[in-house]
Amino acid sequence: MADCSKLIYVARGNHLGVIKMSTESDTAYFVRREMEERDAAAAATDTSSRDAHLVMAERYADRVAIITEAHFPQSAKSASR
Repeated sequence: MADCSKLIYVARGNHLGVIKMSTESDTAYFVRREMEERDAAAAATDTSSRDAHLVMAERYADRVAIITEAHFPQSAKSASR
């Protein structure tokens, strides 16, 4: 089986990390976490908690987009149109 992973460079604050990510398992995880955060936002009883969950959901969605672009550059570009 071919190695379907790529190195993803992640910047957070003043730190730069390198993560080896596999297409299917990591994408599925990030999609699941995005949905969980959106569910948590919908169930939140106060605005600040809801907003924090929505921010996290967007971060997970961004990771899905990064992986998709890294592995399938043409399909990611056509999906954004």
